[in-house]
Amino acid sequence: MEQLVWLLNFIPHLFYHLLLICAILGLIGSNFLIQKTLRQYKLPIQMLFGLILVFAIWMEGVIVRDEMCKGETQKLQEKINDAEKKSETTNTVIQEKIVEKMKYVYMKGDTIIQKIPVPGKTVEVGVDMSSEEREKFNRKIAEYENMVKTCPTVPKLAIEIHNEAATSLQKEKTK
Repeated sequence: MEQLVWLLNFIPHLFYHLLLICAILGLIGSNFLIQKTLRQYKLPIQMLFGLILVFAIWMEGVIVRDEMCKGETQKLQEKINDAEKKSETTNTVIQEKIVEKMKYVYMKGDTIIQKIPVPGKTVEVGVDMSSEEREKFNRKIAEYENMVKTCPTVPKLAIEIHNEAATSLQKEKTK
């Protein structure tokens, strides 16, 4: 059905207006057929003009619906354009916030980074330490590497590091 309406939309709307007027005039005119030769065709002519009238009224409805849809489409397109303009400004604000965070991370990235060898993967830890703390940390790392090579069980140092990390997280959460 939509394909038929689509094809009929190629015909100008003026044609359907004229068809409606002709159908009304044809129905009125068929009632006044007085001649003997055309009197026998009065009913088929009225039926033909009646079908043309129904078709013309139906197409008028299609035209009105099409105009309503075009109006709604324009309103929605205006809303889309407004939303795109707002999203451009919002995206600019979001990008500025991301740049600020990246600057902060870059500044924090200037600290010393120590790679801790863990069986299976490498973990990077960034910590600001004094030279004594760095030395103590390097000794613990060397001890840890030695324990991993020689002992198949979990080293005591790994448990201590884990416990320290857990307690520092709890302290941060309570702040």
